[in-house]
Amino acid sequence: MHDILTSGERELLLNIPQDKRGPPEARRFRRSDCALPVELWVGAERHLCIANDIGLGGLALTVSDSVPRAVRYHVRITLPGHHLEADTKPRWHTANGDLGLAFESLRPEDMWALLQFMGESDV
Repeated sequence: MHDILTSGERELLLNIPQDKRGPPEARRFRRSDCALPVELWVGAERHLCIANDIGLGGLALTVSDSVPRAVRYHVRITLPGHHLEADTKPRWHTANGDLGLAFESLRPEDMWALLQFMGESDV
């Protein structure tokens, strides 16, 4: 599939507030509301954030400082009894810097811990 937007058009689109973007994409995975501490890494730069919601597909973050825009972020999330680390790609951001991130991949133990946290597993 070829990208039909230029990088400038893509940047403009990402700056449109969520409520003005039209119908949201259907999510493949359910999300759960939360308030989890997250370390967001951009290269060697660390930012402390709070995840507002999380699921197997990704998470939404509230950031406390100015996070540089990047094509990829690394996250460290503390779940009860488990530390999850994953590379992510940005899906959206707001004018105040909040981010929506999609997991690039999760290890099986990370998936299990997320499902446990979300109350979706009987194991």
